[in-house]
Amino acid sequence: MNIQGLCPQTAPSCVPYIRDILTTENHIFIGLTETWLSPNHKAGELEIKHRKDRDHDKPKQGRYSGGVAFYLRDDISPLFKPLLEFSNGVNEGLLLYSKDLNIIIGILYRQPTNPNHKSDAPEFSELLSSIVSKIETINGCRPDLYICGDFNIPHTLSNEQYIPADNCNKSLLKILDDFSLQFNLSQIVNKPTHTDGNILDFLLTNNTDMIFDYQSTPTIYSDHFNIEVVTHLSFNKTINTDTEKIFNNEFDKFNFYSNKIDWKTSTKT
Repeated sequence: MNIQGLCPQTAPSCVPYIRDILTTENHIFIGLTETWLSPNHKAGELEIKHRKDRDHDKPKQGRYSGGVAFYLRDDISPLFKPLLEFSNGVNEGLLLYSKDLNIIIGILYRQPTNPNHKSDAPEFSELLSSIVSKIETINGCRPDLYICGDFNIPHTLSNEQYIPADNCNKSLLKILDDFSLQFNLSQIVNKPTHTDGNILDFLLTNNTDMIFDYQSTPTIYSDHFNIEVVTHLSFNKTINTDTEKIFNNEFDKFNFYSNKIDWKTSTKT
């Protein structure tokens, strides 16, 4: 999976970059934030099937702002249906659900608050409450959840505890923490995801065993980094198996995010 934070008002066109990823990589899905699309906009030659544009009256600085979207790999795209399409003018959320796979994937964007657009705890709570209500409608075994995106809540992460960058973020992190506890979600990303050195982009999941590794890499297309996640998810896609995965060392074979590994015993010699 891959998470992109786009900045179209200042960055070069992202279209060729995204097209290269779609044609050369084998990503299960790509989540996009700040798509800045109007309802009739086709994202410059890139047709996006799953998206939620921002609900607002006027374009910002002559352009639409906000918005989230998903690209899904062709073989699994028919398996996923929209579960939630949400916008309150400052926050967007898009959830897709596969009953066959019992998986929910989500992409969220929270705009930072400013004098003209209030985006504080009440607005953020509205987004997360909508997500909760939709997840609770699913009967049977709780689906695997993979919720990612740009939350714009500057913080660091220490021993799975959120440390806010300033007092303004405490209420937002408390809301996010309560949401995470409700669904037993872990925040995987613990490296800076922005040029300022903060963690602004998240990957929340209730199944850490499926997360093998991730990279947070700077890009010229945004002040946010590109988050690329390696998972153990498999959907029976027919792929070329002639090339075997090469491990640089023995430690590469371990899943460091799994809670089921007894590390104390494993490290004994």
